[in-house]
Amino acid sequence: MSLAPKKESTGVAVIFAPWTSAREALALAAEAGGRFVRFGAYDFIAIIETEDHDYARRAREKGAWFVADPAALAACMRPFAKNKV
Repeated sequence: MSLAPKKESTGVAVIFAPWTSAREALALAAEAGGRFVRFGAYDFIAIIETEDHDYARRAREKGAWFVADPAALAACMRPFAKNKV
């Protein structure tokens, strides 16, 4: 399974370092030229809508580790939770 965004206009997940604050992740992702939609499973993941095919490059220049398809990323990442037995 590929984590690459399928279509930028349907949204991308912009992943920053885990120690990036929610405020900083939102600001950096928006400064790269996208419209903030929501946070991902963690506050250092911003879900962004963009029509620009060059957005991923600009997001990486702002410090993003990578840009992924939000649906594919959600399938791979779940917040940590205690198992109920």
